Amino acid sequence: MDTREYRQNMVKEWKFSHIYLIDDAGNCRDEYGQKSRLISRDNSIALLKDKTDVSFLRRDVNGNATLFFAIPVEKKQDSSGAISAIALEYKLDTILDILTISAFEKKGVCYVIDQNGSRLFNTQTDKAIKDYNLFNYLEYASRDGKNSAEAIQAAMDSGLSGVTVYTKDGYQEYISYTPLENGKWTLLLFVGGDIIGANMNHFSRNVFSTCAVIVFLLILISGFIFFRLNQIADRKRDADVYNRERMLNLLIDRGNEVYMMYNRTKRCLEYVSPNLESVMGWSRQEAEQLFSEGGDGDADDIAGIKDELANWDRQGDFVGSIHRHLNRNTGDLRRIRLQVNPVHLDSEEVWIANLSDMTKEWEQREDLEQALIAANSANIAKSNFLSNMSHDIRTPMNAILGMADIAKQYAANPEKVTGCMEKISYSSKHLLSLIDEVLDMSRIESGKMLLDNTAFSLSCMLEGIVSMFQAPIKEKKLTFHMEKNHIENDSLIGDEFRLSRILVNILSNAIKYTPEQGEISFSIAESEPDKEGYARYRFIIKDTGRGMTEEFLKTIFLPFTRMEEKDGNHTQGTGLGMAIAKSMLDLMGGSIHVESAPGKGSTFTVDVELEMGDAGESQEENKEPDTIPGRRFDFTGRRILIVEDNEINAEILNELLHIEGALTERAGNGQEAVDLFMQSSPGYYGLILMDVQMPVMNGYEAASRIRGLDRPDAGTIPIIALTANAFSEDRNRALAAGMDAHVAKPIDMASLSKVLGEVFSS
Repeated sequence: MDTREYRQNMVKEWKFSHIYLIDDAGNCRDEYGQKSRLISRDNSIALLKDKTDVSFLRRDVNGNATLFFAIPVEKKQDSSGAISAIALEYKLDTILDILTISAFEKKGVCYVIDQNGSRLFNTQTDKAIKDYNLFNYLEYASRDGKNSAEAIQAAMDSGLSGVTVYTKDGYQEYISYTPLENGKWTLLLFVGGDIIGANMNHFSRNVFSTCAVIVFLLILISGFIFFRLNQIADRKRDADVYNRERMLNLLIDRGNEVYMMYNRTKRCLEYVSPNLESVMGWSRQEAEQLFSEGGDGDADDIAGIKDELANWDRQGDFVGSIHRHLNRNTGDLRRIRLQVNPVHLDSEEVWIANLSDMTKEWEQREDLEQALIAANSANIAKSNFLSNMSHDIRTPMNAILGMADIAKQYAANPEKVTGCMEKISYSSKHLLSLIDEVLDMSRIESGKMLLDNTAFSLSCMLEGIVSMFQAPIKEKKLTFHMEKNHIENDSLIGDEFRLSRILVNILSNAIKYTPEQGEISFSIAESEPDKEGYARYRFIIKDTGRGMTEEFLKTIFLPFTRMEEKDGNHTQGTGLGMAIAKSMLDLMGGSIHVESAPGKGSTFTVDVELEMGDAGESQEENKEPDTIPGRRFDFTGRRILIVEDNEINAEILNELLHIEGALTERAGNGQEAVDLFMQSSPGYYGLILMDVQMPVMNGYEAASRIRGLDRPDAGTIPIIALTANAFSEDRNRALAAGMDAHVAKPIDMASLSKVLGEVFSS
């Protein structure tokens, strides 16, 4: 709170010039809040550091002489800052009027001097001594004048008052000297010997009265200001206490903890927070039962807490177990825990207790335990996966290496070598499918799997899937039925590759686990969709195979899980097929459901909604690029720039293209490819096969640089990405860099020929 208004009223009432509040730095703020520096460094040190009173004479901005009195005070806080001292300022004219009226009916002259005898101010200016230093004046006046000067100096040092006499021009003159309370100034009264008489006593009383009034007023004002500041501080403290209690009550009311204070010495519960009933559903009497002795009829939750508390040795804090508690008001089952902190106050022992609602912590702990169990299960599954994968990978690798050694031994037998090469090719494709499944699962778990939605024909996709399995179906003499029900929309937009992969995965398992002469049915039906512009399909694949146990069905869609064979035979595969199918369907917004029993076969049901497309668009997408079915792309005479940093990969591609009749040149990185293309004449190269991950400059940047060159073939030459990055997002990135198509490694000439046919036909 501000004290300026009170100080302004005091200045007007008591005729002061100003009342100042002084801070730790010696800055003075008057009753109007104006800040100024009025105290010298020496006075500031004496007042604020040494805690002594100071007073001095100064002149204000108008040239008026004023007296400045300051006293140190106990440090307080005002709205404008800290207060370390309080000062009063009097106009000198006011002081002189008082002294002139009181000094022997104006027949004496009053002087106020400092410790050096220098005159600070005086009355009766027309009768005053002209010398500035009164000690010097007395020393030159007469011998006894010098003695008077020495007596006054001695009295000033000892703080004593007195009277001395000196002779000037044959006349005696009395000097009354009185040290003032600041210890630095002395009041002198010069009076002729003929008028000294009784007036001297009257004068001294007036002088003392004036000084006493000034000091009294200063103390009175200081006390009043202190009173106001203490009053303000008390109000602020009361407000802080109120706000603190209000905040505490709000926190308690909205929290899940009940606070209690139990006086162990007096055996009574002194305080219970008001949220007891809402949190616990208890009354105060029930809370008291926690600390009372006996109580065989206590509720189960109270009895359990009391048993623990009774066994507490009272050494340190008490932290109880978590107990089940049914809140009878809400019917909620909660988890609670009691904690007690003993405090010794004088001769009493007080327990500060709180009942905490631990339900969330309990549930979180259970969730963490479940997560730990799941993580351990996943680790066990991954360990089993690695063990199984060691077998599954070594099997095709053994075939590849073994067939390669056999082919070397029968190099002179073309028929034998051809057979070995076919088995190597089959084993390589099987090994590649294992690797693809592991990579797919990794991308799914990291959230990097994206859908590649394009236009396609449902009937063409289904025909391709069925034709893929004709050979193994005939080999196992299986009966295969395919049925289409109410298919009205054949042209769709979606991820054809991943949808067909899901169905292929289920069908391949059905063929693998169905014995010879068994049956497999594949039905497709269209139904009403949930979203406008979409078509809803249900794919059902049913077999009469060995079936699956109920235990395995619970984990069939978890990664790395495979059903153990009873006869000890090892089932090949990663255990990722169903997990990948489920994750892909989740991305598409679909679902998969399975019903199975041992010896009774399995039924897989896949539901998915796909956006309807344009019939012409889907036909265009599925049209064969070659005008003559079965015809390969003609490489004869085409000059192809191979951009590949790996020597073996470059050699393989170079040989495969030479076999097809192509002419080839090679660049070891993207920068070399850009340089060779820039140095060639327009149309020199008919095709660029570009690797992606290369040193110096990668394939994306190289393709972008080539497309940006200022020459006629820079924008038209076909650039095909050949990379081990086989995902749809890699294909999209290649197209964004200016490439025309994307072919995944390892290179299959049939796939490359098909892609090139599409590129050149467009």
